[in-house]
Amino acid sequence: MEFVPCCQYRGDGKVTKTSDKHRWNMLQLAIRNNTLFRADDYDMKERAGIDKQYTYFTIEYFIMGADLLADIDNPEMPIHRHWKYREELIRENKFVIMSHGGIDMPKVISKSLLLRKYHDVTRFHLVDKGIAMEVGSKYIRDEIGMGRYLRYLMRDEVYDYIMKHRVYSKE
Repeated sequence: MEFVPCCQYRGDGKVTKTSDKHRWNMLQLAIRNNTLFRADDYDMKERAGIDKQYTYFTIEYFIMGADLLADIDNPEMPIHRHWKYREELIRENKFVIMSHGGIDMPKVISKSLLLRKYHDVTRFHLVDKGIAMEVGSKYIRDEIGMGRYLRYLMRDEVYDYIMKHRVYSKE
């Protein structure tokens, strides 16, 4: 499995709160000694700073939370924040969508003309039983930022790195 973290300054105008350097270092620690995992800095290096860090250019298979599924074709989102190449992205890739935040994934798909257009038995694999993504990256950032102890949610090396570099400190 390949991990391709997005650049800190994304094409949709969002900026991650954690620097590319820290996110890259934490990823390296998280997958260290696992030969099944590989990290690729394509978005962070190759496309950084050119405002073209579109998901479409970097994936073939996408694992994401249901919150991102709801954002792909969200009509309430301003046009300049829409996912670039979203139709091509959906048409040409497969998705594993993890339950998150109580979002009704089949309802999200059924309400979107675009998602419905490409929905078949192979396009979207909805994981809503047994595994939940209620503990996501935002939860971890917020909890550590408030000084809570979350070592048990990640490898020790990653937790130690976060604490040493005060990655999510609110100061």
